[in-house]
Amino acid sequence: MTLPAPTLLLASRLGAHGERAREAPLPWAVAGLATGGRSARAKDWPCEDSVALAPLPEGALLALVADAHWGGRSSEVAAEALLGAWTNARARAPQARLVEALRRLDAALAARPEDGSETTVLVAHLAGRRLTWAGVGDSLLLAVSPAGARQLNRTAGLFLGLNPLAAHPAPPDAGAADLAPGEVALLATDGLEPEASGGLDGPALAGLLLGRRPLAAGVDALLEHQSIAGTDNLGVVALDVAGP
Repeated sequence: MTLPAPTLLLASRLGAHGERAREAPLPWAVAGLATGGRSARAKDWPCEDSVALAPLPEGALLALVADAHWGGRSSEVAAEALLGAWTNARARAPQARLVEALRRLDAALAARPEDGSETTVLVAHLAGRRLTWAGVGDSLLLAVSPAGARQLNRTAGLFLGLNPLAAHPAPPDAGAADLAPGEVALLATDGLEPEASGGLDGPALAGLLLGRRPLAAGVDALLEHQSIAGTDNLGVVALDVAGP
C-alpha cells in the first residue's frame, strides 16, 4: 500500500484572524490549524503555529505541533523537517527515536539563525494503542474520551531555536502510555488552554471533538469554536486509536 504524503499545515497558510484549515489524510488521523477569533497579544504573524502528520509503515502515525514566537517560520521549519528527522534517527525504540528526532529538529533550527525565533515542539508516535511522545514547551498531549480529557505529558519553559537543546540542564519531556479503547490522542498547542480557548475544559473539549463523526467533523467543530471564542492560535493533531 502506498502511504499518503505527509500533511503539513504551516503558519503562513493563515493570514487573518478567524481563518482555519483542516486536513484528514486518513479517517482516523486529522490535522487542524486556526488563528483564533482575536489575539490577546500582538503577534508578528497572524498565525505562528504549524502542525505535521505523517502515516508510517504498518499503520503507525507520526505527528507534531509547534508554536513559534516572533513569527511562525521556526514552527514551519520544525514541521517540514519532522519526517526526515524521524527517518534519519539511529535509535529504533519509538521513545528514544522521538528524542533523537527532537534533537535533529533543534539542529535544523540552529542552522537557520536568520529566522531569529524559538518554538515549542511536541512530537508523538502512535502504533496501535501505544502512544509515545517527546517535547519541549507548553503544548499539550491529551487522551480524550467521552468522559473528558487527561493530560499525558509535562510542560516546561524550554524551547528550540535560540539556545541549543544539548546545553539545557533539563532533558526534554518524554514518555509512553497505552490508550484505552475509545480514546483519541490529541496534540495541541497552548491555544487549547481554558484561558485561551474560551473556557474549554475536559468535558467541553470531549463534546466538541467526539460529539461528531467522522473524526474530521470533530476537529472542524473544535477549530470553529477557537475561531469564534479563542484568543490564541491553535494547532492540533487528532489520532483515533481505533485506527483502520
